Amino acid sequence: MTVKSNKGVILKAYPKGIPEVVNGLGVSEVVKTNNPNYKVGDLVYGSIGWEEYSYIKPDVSALPFILVNKELLKDTPLSYHASFLKLGGLTSYASLIDIGKPKEGETIYISTAAGLTGQLVGQIAKIKGLRVVGSTGSDEK
Repeated sequence: MTVKSNKGVILKAYPKGIPEVVNGLGVSEVVKTNNPNYKVGDLVYGSIGWEEYSYIKPDVSALPFILVNKELLKDTPLSYHASFLKLGGLTSYASLIDIGKPKEGETIYISTAAGLTGQLVGQIAKIKGLRVVGSTGSDEK
């Protein structure tokens, strides 16, 4: 694919296969670039189109991408980095551990246990030795 831009970045997006372009947060591999901040083969996390290839305009600094450390994640699926290792995981961990400061044997009630953050709080709480009680909005959840 030819790009007529001196600073554009083309990314190969993960996952792929959605017939319409939907924007969201994801992990991508840089497959072509003229931007000095990125090189071919870099993995980046940020706002992308969920499509096989995305063209990122030269003003990419308006929506910065975070470089993914390949060495630290070599045995971790990329999908993990796009979900619980980012926003949901940080929110869950910081809220429970840094703010809640739970002690082993305590009981925690999670009012939204069906969502990403609630599920992770419950799992972290169990690992820390808490009794976990969770609820959801419906029986289906």
